Amino acid sequence: MAKNNSNGIAQGIMVIIFILIYPFVWLYDKLGAGMFWALITILFGGGLAWWGLNTKKKKEQRYLLAQQLEMENARQDAINKQRFNNLATRMIGFKEYRTNLIDNDRAYFIQLADMYHPYYEAIRTLELIIESLQIINNSSNKDTISSRAEVVEINYARFLEHKSLYFDKVFENINDEIQRRWQFMRTLVYINVATKHLKKADEVVRIETKRKYQNLALEALQQGLTDPEADHNSLQAMIAELQSKMV
Repeated sequence: MAKNNSNGIAQGIMVIIFILIYPFVWLYDKLGAGMFWALITILFGGGLAWWGLNTKKKKEQRYLLAQQLEMENARQDAINKQRFNNLATRMIGFKEYRTNLIDNDRAYFIQLADMYHPYYEAIRTLELIIESLQIINNSSNKDTISSRAEVVEINYARFLEHKSLYFDKVFENINDEIQRRWQFMRTLVYINVATKHLKKADEVVRIETKRKYQNLALEALQQGLTDPEADHNSLQAMIAELQSKMV
């Protein structure tokens, strides 16, 4: 039984080979050797030429698609950069920054967060700087001031790393504003502490207690004079005013 199957397969293969070869044998007999091989050469050469042209066409198509994709990516990058710079300019322009003031634009970049997109990272970095400076400006708690100052310093380094995402003029303006607010914050830290002590001095009646809080306020302002990033002129003016009013 197995032998009969093998014979059947062999015969089938022979039939297929005969069907494939017979047209060439027929052409050879009809055309003669010269014409036959000329025709074969033309067909073979034409096939190679068609394959080469088709391959070239596909290569050109892939190149054009790659160019179109590159152009689209560049266009989208340009849109993102413009939108990002507009948003960053608005953020630094708010006297009291709150995320709900820019929900629509901010939401656009939050969508990119899952892709670890650099624009989202840059927006979040700038937010942390602005928010921390605001918290420091409104605080007289030394621990809060210290922790938030550290947040500012860490994220300012990141801000500098994101420089390429900004237009030159936008980066320059934002950097100048951060530096201005930082110096103001470094000065206000001591003023806030002094103001807290002076408020207590105004609330008490006993001269000794009043003098105690006034001296604490004076110490806070004088400590600011040891800070190279604080505005010493403003602090010295406040010290002179306080000394003139001390009991």
